[in-house]
Amino acid sequence: MKIYIDILLLINFFCDFLLLYSVSVILKRNVKFFKLILSALIGSVSIFILFIKVNKIVLLLLKIIFATFMIIVAFGYKNM
Repeated sequence: MKIYIDILLLINFFCDFLLLYSVSVILKRNVKFFKLILSALIGSVSIFILFIKVNKIVLLLLKIIFATFMIIVAFGYKNM
């Protein structure tokens, strides 16, 4: 089975962006569009971690770190 990296990144970017945008709407946060795009890009780049052979615990910790970094970029540290 072939995996196209560009399609994978694009789909992951849109999913991350929609999730971040829906969270900002639900929480009624005024977030700049640029911050949401930047945070979604960070999330889409984090998909490359799945192709690296690491332990399951390390993979979980890396995904938590990336998710936390995405939240800080999108919503800021003060708003957490």
